[in-house]
Amino acid sequence: MSSVFADSGVVTASGGALAFTGKGDTFAHVLSGTAIDFSGGTDLLKAGASLTAAAVGLSGGAVVTLGENLKYAGALAQGAGTSLAVGAYELVLTGAGSTLAGKVSGAGALLFDGGTQSVMSGASLAVSRLLILGGAAAAIDGSLSFAGMFEAEAGTRVAIGAGDSLDLTGAAVFSGGAVVDGGGTLSVSDTTLQDLAVGGTATLVDAHVIVQTGAVTLGDSQGGAATLTVDKGAIYKIVGDAGIARGASAGSTLFDDGVLDKASGAGVSAIGVAVIDAGVIEALAGTLDFTQAIGGAGTLHIYAGATLEADAGVAPSLIAVFNAASGTLALADAAGFAAKITGFAAGDAIDLIDTAATGATLEAGGKLAIVNGTLTVATLQLGGNYGGDTFTVSADGHGGSAITVTAKADAAWVSRLGQFAQAMAGLSGGHGSQANVMAQETRSMTTLGLAVSRL
Repeated sequence: MSSVFADSGVVTASGGALAFTGKGDTFAHVLSGTAIDFSGGTDLLKAGASLTAAAVGLSGGAVVTLGENLKYAGALAQGAGTSLAVGAYELVLTGAGSTLAGKVSGAGALLFDGGTQSVMSGASLAVSRLLILGGAAAAIDGSLSFAGMFEAEAGTRVAIGAGDSLDLTGAAVFSGGAVVDGGGTLSVSDTTLQDLAVGGTATLVDAHVIVQTGAVTLGDSQGGAATLTVDKGAIYKIVGDAGIARGASAGSTLFDDGVLDKASGAGVSAIGVAVIDAGVIEALAGTLDFTQAIGGAGTLHIYAGATLEADAGVAPSLIAVFNAASGTLALADAAGFAAKITGFAAGDAIDLIDTAATGATLEAGGKLAIVNGTLTVATLQLGGNYGGDTFTVSADGHGGSAITVTAKADAAWVSRLGQFAQAMAGLSGGHGSQANVMAQETRSMTTLGLAVSRL
């Protein structure tokens, strides 16, 4: 129909497709039947309108505007160059097989609530919210950027084709075992991961901030090797005791060019995939446990009261840093730990998990040789001046060994302080009481030599 159409009752397409091509068509009732096609012009679905036709198409530059919330259970085929203006309302697609290749815009929301809906190359989604619900799947074909609020709930799937990408620049939440798979790339900027599996050969990129509060799995049961990349300048923060599990493939990998930290939680957060660290990894609380090898040339930081555990080999190009007293570096494969250790001081511990040891000796070049009787069980590379320090080995209470260090005092400095203390104590007259106090304070200062002698 090429003239302006205003329905006053049910519009039914029987047999073929009923096409509307005019400008200013308005609908306030049911559009039903086999197929409805908006083939150019502008059309308004007013309050009271509903779509029950098996198929609805937009083509020829058509612009369709919603006048209220609309739920559609059929197959919507939006062609390139067309527009769906949702206004402040919700467009809910509950059927299967819809394809979006034009523009969907407005202050409202687009919801996929069942079935598989495809977003084609060239599509533009400019709504305030995009929600994947009710076991629905979104298939991304091409490169799509979305700036609104994104949510993928329990049982949902986002499939991104090989070479394709979905760039979420706004806030996003993945929960309830949502799945991202395919061979493409999902890039996120402000995202909470409550429960997510990255399957296939998909890549998840942290472009700004990811906060992980629940389970994350890289890889699937079919052997797909997935990837997590933390971009330079980005932060990946683990809150609580959540971890990153590995699927069937040993090829799943975490690349850290930014900051990866365990921010809270007194328990264990296990990272079950291989890690390439070119940035910063921080154990700020509890135990951050790497069950697979760590490579790269970044740093591993251990803070007060926290434990960083390495269960496999660690590359010599890495540096492990004790940032505060009472940190623990736990090694299940001490012989395979080749990273340099810096900042190791009184109050810290190096724990050799399930490994018996009887002594530790500092050798040339800052190498700490750890022995069990006459057998060398590990040699660790220290960075800094530990000459004259005392290394003590004791049982860790769990079948392994704990290594601690006590710094030496500068003998000449301590001797001079001692002589000064004796001189002050020998003063007499009206200054005796003050002298005794000064002597006591001076003796206390000798202890400070333990801390500064290494500088």
